Amino acid sequence: MRVTRRKFVSSACACAGGVFLGRLGEFSIGDWRVKRERVVLDLGAQCALQESLQGFASVAGEPSVCVLGEARDWARGCRLAIVPGIGVLDQRTASALVCAARAGAAVLLESGAGFLGRYEFVAHQKMLRRVFDIMIDEPEHVWAKGQAIPYVRYVWPAESMVRDFSRVVPVVAEGREVIGRMRELSVASKKRIGRGQLIFLGSPLGPALRAGDVEACQWLKALSSTIREFA
Repeated sequence: MRVTRRKFVSSACACAGGVFLGRLGEFSIGDWRVKRERVVLDLGAQCALQESLQGFASVAGEPSVCVLGEARDWARGCRLAIVPGIGVLDQRTASALVCAARAGAAVLLESGAGFLGRYEFVAHQKMLRRVFDIMIDEPEHVWAKGQAIPYVRYVWPAESMVRDFSRVVPVVAEGREVIGRMRELSVASKKRIGRGQLIFLGSPLGPALRAGDVEACQWLKALSSTIREFA
């Protein structure tokens, strides 16, 4: 029986234990004004890749997941905001992310554009450029080229080789801003925005986390450590 990569990822086991992102912050149910240092933002219908949300949640732990509709104050005191598998963000959410970065947070935007339809992708592309000043090109189906298994080579926050499980979205960025490449494609970048940072992933990391990829887990752990030092 033929099994697609997407089906394989969906049925893969959760990321193995032992990888922690450090203290996730404290909060009480019903009281979202309490500081949460790190959050994984559940976008609901605005998330184009639920496997990514599940992957980040499996590593960060369920208490770190913030449901968008329940907690509009999630950005208050946040040091690291992880936004898995974004499709087209509404203006209010996008503005909150920009404000969080300007206030000193690191915002990790993981694109789910490879799983959008044509109309949705164009809207996604325009949203990234208008709100975040991030320019992307058309998704690349790297698995369809019949070459070796594709890996993303990250150079920040630690050198890692992470296997890609899906489609990648090339990002247009200056040399110093590029933090990840797949062959000749730039697929990850970072830049300063206000007192914080904006980190963009054009190759979804969440599915690799969900499948228990050691390099992916180590990369996220290194990012968390770097953010603590940056803060």
